[in-house]
Amino acid sequence: MIKRKKIIIETAVLAIVIPFGLLVGVKHIDFTPLSIYQVADTRSIQESTGKIEISPESRGNTPSSRGILANFSEKTDDPTGKPTAFGGELDQFRGEIRSLGPEEGNKPASTDAKGLKILLLSSVGRSGSSMFGELLAQMPNTLYFFEPLMFYQKYTSEGVTPTTSLSIVRKIYSCAWSPVDAKWASFNGGRNLARQNGRRPVCRFGNGTRMLNCLKNTCLENTNIVVKVIRMRVAWLSNLLGDGESSVRVVHLVRDPRGSFLSLKRQDMRQKNPREWCPAILQDLKLVNLTKHRFPDSFTSIKYEDFCRDPETVATNLWKFISGDSRAALPQSWLNYLKVHTDPAHSRPRKRFGTLRNTRKQTQAWRREISDTLLRSVETACGEVIDILGHRRFGSVREARNFSIPLM
Repeated sequence: MIKRKKIIIETAVLAIVIPFGLLVGVKHIDFTPLSIYQVADTRSIQESTGKIEISPESRGNTPSSRGILANFSEKTDDPTGKPTAFGGELDQFRGEIRSLGPEEGNKPASTDAKGLKILLLSSVGRSGSSMFGELLAQMPNTLYFFEPLMFYQKYTSEGVTPTTSLSIVRKIYSCAWSPVDAKWASFNGGRNLARQNGRRPVCRFGNGTRMLNCLKNTCLENTNIVVKVIRMRVAWLSNLLGDGESSVRVVHLVRDPRGSFLSLKRQDMRQKNPREWCPAILQDLKLVNLTKHRFPDSFTSIKYEDFCRDPETVATNLWKFISGDSRAALPQSWLNYLKVHTDPAHSRPRKRFGTLRNTRKQTQAWRREISDTLLRSVETACGEVIDILGHRRFGSVREARNFSIPLM
């Protein structure tokens, strides 16, 4: 009996000591995994171009070792190495961008090279950007961000800067947000600013952390990402488009400022003062041709008036640009959207910020409604913009109302 108890006690002690010893031993052993279990690098290098491509599986997970200014600072158009005119326009912003901390300064991972990443940029609101944003978002598997910079303008002391703009746009295109973006995500959810295929809101409920997780998962599930902003400047784009790994397509939209400011004043929107905002529109326009020349495959500009006169032709050219196929025809989803949203039967939008228009009447509709005071104010502040667009300055409401005098 005593012998049996002794055996039981020894067995119990061994049962306790042996596993503990194994755990201690494993902790101090450095195992090198066999090659068959190692995760392969998802980046592949095309030796002919030196371009690094990152597969969809790595989106949101693979940080880049290159800084936000690396590619731009290495390139100049002048063989002597002197700064170009375009670079000179951006000198005032470089200091701000270089001051980025590790969180914002490191470039997130690139997104799927097969997908489309589109940035729709307009100088001020009421330029047709909502309609264009929804049109671009009609592609299947598209996540659409409507004014993701609004949070910075409304709820931060720094407002919209090159730093904040480039940081959040990069995070969106790489599906790589961090905890510091929790308040931004909550704001987006409350305003329904993240949408599936143009209209259907996503990631609307929960705290900031839950919102970020929802946005990341939804982002990774979608092939295409469209971002529409009215608070960025063309001068800030070089750091985005000059990135050799970037596949972003930027569509700059501009409208006759007299039409934009009439609508902005009616809606009592923040950008309603032409004296404040016309210089920004002018700066953007002056950089359009230079940016097209520098990034011909990544940047294009569209006049809202051209789209109003011939929506299908302008949309077709836009689709050829963003798809990279010069022979491409409009996808059916775009044709369906144009048929509904530019139909002559829709003479007025159904909602305050609706996108249903009889576009052919929109081109010069402001001429019937603008006041003499506003007309003179916009033509004084924005006269050079009107000239660059190839439009006529009227000088008085009497001439503006005379439709025998052409706009162009």
